[in-house]
Amino acid sequence: MTRRALSATMEEKYHHKEDFPVQFRYQRALCLLLMLFLILSTVPGTSGLPAALAEDTADVAVHSAPLERSAATRNGMVRVRLLSIGSNPASLTVTAVGAMAVSGGQTMALSGGEQISISHSSATGEIRLTRGSETVSMGREMALRRRQTDGGFRIAQARRPQNVYPGDLHLVSKLESGAYRLYVVANVYIESYLYGVVPYEMGSSSALEALKAQAVAARTYTLRAMNANASKVYDVVDTTADQVYNGSPAERDRAAEAVDATRGIVAMNDGKLTGTYYTASNGGQTESARNAWGSSGVNYLTVKDDPFDRMNPYSSTRKMTIYAAFSHASQNQTLTRLLQAKAPNATILRIEAVTPHTPKYAAPSRLYTKLDFDVTALVDGETRRLTLTFDIFSELESALNLSINTTKNELWSVKADGETFVLTVRRYGHGIGMSQRGAQQMANLGYTYDQILGFYYENCVRMQYTFTHTILPPVGDAPVTATEAPATISPAAPNQAMVTLVNVEDVLNVRLTASDNGTLLTTLPAGTAVTVLAKGDNWTLIRFGRIVGYVRTENLTFTGTPPTQSDENPTPITRWATVTGTNSLNLRASGSYDAAVQSTIPGGAVLCVFAVENGWASIQYGAKTGYCAAEYLTFSDTYPGKTSQTGRSAMVRTATALRATPSTAAVVLMTLPQGVQIAVQSSDGSWCRVTAGGIDGYVLASSLDFSAVGIELTPVPTTSGEQTAIVNSTASTLNLRQGAGTEYPVLAEIPKGTSIIVTAYGETWCAVRWGSLTGYVMTQYLRFDVPTATPTPGGTPTPGATPEPTASPEPSEAPTPVPAASEPPAKVEDDVSAGSYVAWVSADNAPLRQAMAADAAVLATIPRGTQVTVLAQDGGWCYAAVGQMTGYFTADALSCEQPDAPLGQKYVSTKSDSLAMRQSPNAGASIVQWLPRGALVTFISQENGWSYIRYGGKEGYCASQYLSDSAPGAVVISDTPILDVTLEKVTGWTASIRQAETLYQWCSADAPETAKVEADLVLTVLEKGEIWCRVRTEEGEEGYCLTSRLTLIAPEN
Repeated sequence: MTRRALSATMEEKYHHKEDFPVQFRYQRALCLLLMLFLILSTVPGTSGLPAALAEDTADVAVHSAPLERSAATRNGMVRVRLLSIGSNPASLTVTAVGAMAVSGGQTMALSGGEQISISHSSATGEIRLTRGSETVSMGREMALRRRQTDGGFRIAQARRPQNVYPGDLHLVSKLESGAYRLYVVANVYIESYLYGVVPYEMGSSSALEALKAQAVAARTYTLRAMNANASKVYDVVDTTADQVYNGSPAERDRAAEAVDATRGIVAMNDGKLTGTYYTASNGGQTESARNAWGSSGVNYLTVKDDPFDRMNPYSSTRKMTIYAAFSHASQNQTLTRLLQAKAPNATILRIEAVTPHTPKYAAPSRLYTKLDFDVTALVDGETRRLTLTFDIFSELESALNLSINTTKNELWSVKADGETFVLTVRRYGHGIGMSQRGAQQMANLGYTYDQILGFYYENCVRMQYTFTHTILPPVGDAPVTATEAPATISPAAPNQAMVTLVNVEDVLNVRLTASDNGTLLTTLPAGTAVTVLAKGDNWTLIRFGRIVGYVRTENLTFTGTPPTQSDENPTPITRWATVTGTNSLNLRASGSYDAAVQSTIPGGAVLCVFAVENGWASIQYGAKTGYCAAEYLTFSDTYPGKTSQTGRSAMVRTATALRATPSTAAVVLMTLPQGVQIAVQSSDGSWCRVTAGGIDGYVLASSLDFSAVGIELTPVPTTSGEQTAIVNSTASTLNLRQGAGTEYPVLAEIPKGTSIIVTAYGETWCAVRWGSLTGYVMTQYLRFDVPTATPTPGGTPTPGATPEPTASPEPSEAPTPVPAASEPPAKVEDDVSAGSYVAWVSADNAPLRQAMAADAAVLATIPRGTQVTVLAQDGGWCYAAVGQMTGYFTADALSCEQPDAPLGQKYVSTKSDSLAMRQSPNAGASIVQWLPRGALVTFISQENGWSYIRYGGKEGYCASQYLSDSAPGAVVISDTPILDVTLEKVTGWTASIRQAETLYQWCSADAPETAKVEADLVLTVLEKGEIWCRVRTEEGEEGYCLTSRLTLIAPEN
């Protein structure tokens, strides 16, 4: 069986200053293992809808694994093959720790500190022992057995030769395939064994509750192996093939505390030891054993979403930014070549959408295998929309350097962000069972280890055994077997609730009073566990760590029957702080550098401050409280972190398909019209699971607006003799006509999938009602849920009174494609038709969009001063005609008065890269946005080498030297070095990178490469500029990197 060894970066490897905490990192990938003892279970069906997605916590259930105690006593001695020394070592150097007895071909006694040498012949199988100057034959099997519980041995050839193996050493030579192989086996008590497993699998700096869960998982895994391998030479090996074991560290740490706190406890499902597989990071969704390994699977190792792993900032990810403007200066050149190769006869202009789809396994799996690029391109001189489809694992992953594992099982998601798409790749390891990053996050959010186990191994119970410990007595050869007392377990905390939000990136506000206007105390991430003090209809008083405050009741999922009254008062917090000047900071037990480190806090984290004294701040981070050095904090009188912005519903930005599964190839259940409000059950950044009009399905996340409020989709009532039908047209809409024939005017276009009322049925035409509109549609494009009992028999219904055509219909129960015109702003010029008016474009290059959404497709860019006809207005949007085109403008882009002549325009003319727009005319000012090379900006004014400009609706300053009156030409690739003229030499500056980057010989992505730098490394900054920085790696490699790719850290004052 193979396992992932999540190892912490040890103290001795990184020599940080005292206030720079030790950070652990994953060192190697999880191997896949074959499950031997899984029972058959039903294969998850493909019918119905998938469960909630990983960003959702509404459907996430966290239950404690109940505790049971067994009267049985189990053998506690585990046999560990020290495979890390070698599969067939020729020699070993062993040092006795305490008195030991040697047996085999010869018997002897070793004193503590005495060293012996052991050699092995693969030809004869003979084991020889050298003690001092004497060498003796021990035959083909020998043992060193300790005579005291704190004794054991060290091996010079071990990975950590200073660590003690606290047990007996057995050496066995076996004939295999014509040669003898030496098996080196340590016989160790199970709890002592875990002292050397847990810190190397998870890292001692993890939260205690996460380490406890790791200890139980490791203990359970070990006991399963002991049962399975009882007839073999060993139970487990000391590598990632089972669990990493390096002997016992010299000092006790938090990992040892976690082992002791759970002593004797294992996990069980259905009366059998649980398959407690664990993985470094599942990427936000657990994988099933059946999918990954082809085994029969068990009911507690299935595909389900894990918001805790996803929200952990330390979970392994690879990211890439894709720019909507195809020729953007920072566009990934490999991606550019791949897209162009897919459309060799087209000139790609824009990337309109990036959509992952086609999961590898049945729902609810989100292991997508395809990625679609919806692009606008010139084909034979005409503008067309093309869809370019790639296989994620064979065409993109390696080419774009986005691979994390070798097993092609990463989870890909895309999030639209203005003019960019952020592509994120997640999952490190096989993804089965407990995510170690998820467990760490759950612990940070206040969950206990029994809840962590209950979440990852559903319906498991904690079974506590008493284990036996075998050792030789101080005198004699008869082993002594004693029982070790199990840990004393405290009862679980009562009255818990979980923060339930749509998106894992959202937060819940905690306030001083039960009001949306109450002072903000802190925020809680989705999935946080809180203690309920008093539940109310609208507000609930909760405790989180030391903080007591009010949260919205609707955003909590309760367990049991919570209390409704409490004597506790909210915690008044008046000061907050942000961790600055360091990548991470130690949280200590007291205000002293000598105090124990309880946890590490990442740079940029927001803390609640209780007091500051003698250079130390008493704070709370997550659910943890403690002290940290005040010199690394920036204090604030108001909460400086992210606050809640979204709810549990959203408006459809543009008409979109509601699909049965999260795939563009899935069955379309109905078409959701623009402007309707739908309930969002979950979101993974690419797809949302929603409920619309009583139907559950999936829509693209980019088609929803969480900040807007639309029209509710409600079932349309029918009267006697009427029935409901669904528009099932081949096109996206069906014409509602004034009469029963194509010669009649079109009153409205009804979206496909819409429910309408049939008032009279005919073979060719039906009389229908849609909202307040009545008219006729073709019968062949309707779908009836039950056999049609025609209200009015006959070939063609008898039309009733035909309503007057309405330019902008306003149905009451369902939305209309075109919003009703509101009163025009101030001045109305020549009325083209009832409800319309003339206006002018007052913004610079205003986008005319396909729908009422800021990220809707741009039909055309309309220059300032262009006259348009406004046909309808709805809130902040105007539906307008420009020549033969119609589309949507934002209302503030139009004016009823013709604007003055436009301001001057200039082009961004950097050598090859983007230009920073800053908040003030200063190279150290905050960056508002990056301007792509060749961008046309509105020039407002100039002073002291800085230009005040407008671009993309934002205003700011940029260096005048990078603006010109003419568009820049193509970037010329040459051997002539390019330099960023803003570069200045600096000292004491460092920088970290968020993802793997390339360093270049000069300031250009076309320059020769000097080095490849992995994500999360810290670089020394030699020169700092607006666009580029010159940096040096720890290995001394130097080169240039885009400033936008770096997180710059100023020197200490």
